[in-house]
Amino acid sequence: MDSIQNMNRALAYIEANLDDEIDFQLVATLEIPAVTWVVFKTSGPQPETMLKTWERIYAEWLPSSGYELAESIEFVRDLNDPTDLSANQIWIPVKRRN
Repeated sequence: MDSIQNMNRALAYIEANLDDEIDFQLVATLEIPAVTWVVFKTSGPQPETMLKTWERIYAEWLPSSGYELAESIEFVRDLNDPTDLSANQIWIPVKRRN
């Protein structure tokens, strides 16, 4: 089983047991290889703002950027900002186009 499948199983386990004590020995670790990341901050009504940002990344930014997707995972990071509970970052792995 590859590391992405392991991570998906781990996340499913955590989600299913949020109200219980979690056995972290059952949770997988995902090593992400070093790549170049482009990071977009989102803030505003969710999920609309997040969806619109994803759409603009792929429809506008990526085609005009000189970059293409690198082989890795994309992820969203919650900024845990008490002054802006909707603040997130979208991390996209990229590499320069040839």
